[in-house]
Amino acid sequence: MILKMDGPEDMGVFHFNAGMGLRNDLGLWHKQSILHQHFLTRFGIAHADDMSGLIFDAVWCKVHEIPFDPKPIIQKYRKHWKKQGLNLDQTEIK
Repeated sequence: MILKMDGPEDMGVFHFNAGMGLRNDLGLWHKQSILHQHFLTRFGIAHADDMSGLIFDAVWCKVHEIPFDPKPIIQKYRKHWKKQGLNLDQTEIK
């Protein structure tokens, strides 16, 4: 199924089923979990939905043998949260 997808944006079909399992099983909702802290300190991502989205985009790139660059995706998330009144721009993307 992933091989037939045109781009990582098509991975959104997994948000509610596999994405929910990913977020729950990996503890992405738990702010003190190691993985949550990793996403927060390395990418400045604080929301589990964004974390799973980044994971799915990376998977799409891996399957299609395309280099994965998280920066544009993270900037999209930051722009969204800034509109919601939360500014995450102070975290450098490593």
